[in-house]
Amino acid sequence: MSQDIYTETPAEPSSVEVDATSTLIIAANAARGNLVLMGLITNTEPVYLGYGTDAVQDKGKFIMAQGVSEIDIANLGTMAIYGICASGGQTITIQEADR
Repeated sequence: MSQDIYTETPAEPSSVEVDATSTLIIAANAARGNLVLMGLITNTEPVYLGYGTDAVQDKGKFIMAQGVSEIDIANLGTMAIYGICASGGQTITIQEADR
């Protein structure tokens, strides 16, 4: 019976400040097994995401403002993820684990 488990140590948690232009949140990683992105409760704007391409304001999946939102990306793949927000200055925290 095959199970999808993570045998390596997760990377240190990190964060990135997202700008009003498409900002790289996390680079592509061929070994990625799991990725969790969270917005801080102090964020005042949603952060829109782009998977493998630039993020576009008001389009696609987003991390909510004024509350902690979490996107758990278990099967997204290895692509880079970008973010954008209306006026900049929104923080996204990142936790990644390799397979």
